[in-house]
Amino acid sequence: MAHLQHNKVATGLIDFTFSPLVALWFACDNQENADGKVFVIENNKEKIEEITTKDKLQQELDEFFGVDQAQWHLWAPTLDSLAVDTQRITMQQSVFLFGLPEVDTAMVVQEIIIPQEHKEGLRTALAKLGITEKTLFSDLLGFFERNTHAHPYDLSHLPNPTMEKTSDE
Repeated sequence: MAHLQHNKVATGLIDFTFSPLVALWFACDNQENADGKVFVIENNKEKIEEITTKDKLQQELDEFFGVDQAQWHLWAPTLDSLAVDTQRITMQQSVFLFGLPEVDTAMVVQEIIIPQEHKEGLRTALAKLGITEKTLFSDLLGFFERNTHAHPYDLSHLPNPTMEKTSDE
């Protein structure tokens, strides 16, 4: 399910990151002409059970979603590379919550607003730290998504300066 979630398939997982800088990168998405947000969630052990063993992860679904159990489960696939092995999950320092239909607002410790006019400058600063679309989506699917007809492959780094891009590239 984690692999599906990271490839834009609808799942019951809510995708978070351990990295505040990765969260900031996603909050600065230029696709939306709006302010961004970073949510800081409290890792409250009374409300969130952390899955730390492979055996726990492989339980039957009714163990996780029992009628008498209203609880979140947290799983960090990077801690178990045998369970999920994708560059995207590793680079994004992903962690997943599942179990309840929505995050309780009481779990949100802080909500940081990123004004739309600051997004470009923050993305530039994050790029200097190595946090870019290219590094966060470094897998083959990410390459395909970055290099479409609408967003062609960047040939400016090629050694031949006379080589020009055409509209077909």
